[in-house]
Amino acid sequence: MKFISIPIATLCFVFLFIGGPDYYSSRIFTQAWGLGHIIAFSFWTYLLLKFCKTISGKPFIKQCWQVLLIALFFGILTEIVQIIFNRTPLIGDVINDLKGTLITLAFIASARKTISQNILRISQVLIIIMILFDIYPLSVTVTDEAIAKIQFPVIAGFETPFETSRLSSPDYIRDSSISRKGKYSLKVPLANKKHSGVGFKHFPGNWEGYDFFKVSIYNQSSNKIMIHLKIYDFIHVNTGRKYNDRFNKSINLKQGWNDIQIPLVEIATAPANRKMDLSNIYEFGLHASHLQQQNAIYVDDVRLMN
Repeated sequence: MKFISIPIATLCFVFLFIGGPDYYSSRIFTQAWGLGHIIAFSFWTYLLLKFCKTISGKPFIKQCWQVLLIALFFGILTEIVQIIFNRTPLIGDVINDLKGTLITLAFIASARKTISQNILRISQVLIIIMILFDIYPLSVTVTDEAIAKIQFPVIAGFETPFETSRLSSPDYIRDSSISRKGKYSLKVPLANKKHSGVGFKHFPGNWEGYDFFKVSIYNQSSNKIMIHLKIYDFIHVNTGRKYNDRFNKSINLKQGWNDIQIPLVEIATAPANRKMDLSNIYEFGLHASHLQQQNAIYVDDVRLMN
């Protein structure tokens, strides 16, 4: 058992400081990695109780307090040490460390059987509920990633509530009062400031084999609104995000629905010194600049077409 446990425990420790997601990592990888603290401290607590008889031989309640204090100490210590590795210490990680410890205490520790079964069951249910709250965002992301692949070449239709998780901000909402296709569109408030709009991420990025990018935008105002559309690939992200290294287009929105259709060849040839990598499109955005007053647009039926 020790032969297997030591490498696993060491690997969990190394992963606390090395590797992990960055700003451009996939949502699934980022959220799954965030659960690593729970898994690591649950496993370490198991090893502590199995091999440290000084602690495992004590009454369960006293055992719990000692193990939780040890987990808290090492949880805080690991966050402080992470500064050396240019990682940001997070109080949420310490909380997850304690959650992992609680899982082992409530479900694996042998001494748990010595306390009232009613108290133990209530504690286990509360811990399960707590862990489900942690798993829920990952479950939503996995579901939305599957939906995105199924509905492609539709990039966004906003018929499912999970699609707003692909946006640059969680503040945008689906709206059922106006739609181009289906029952819903995305309402995008536009403020009277320098830039106001929405960015789209986390969609299938391989656009090769299609001819057109299409988006429908509803302008509820009787005045025309100038909207700027930008589209870029992963290369653009890693080379300074220069204006002339992406696709840019300014569009005058008339009142009502505006169906915008752009040839992908135009998008591919937009960068000044290279071709856009249509197999790895990273993001596109819609924004207005320097509006005289607040407004709103509705976005729907974003898709690729032949």
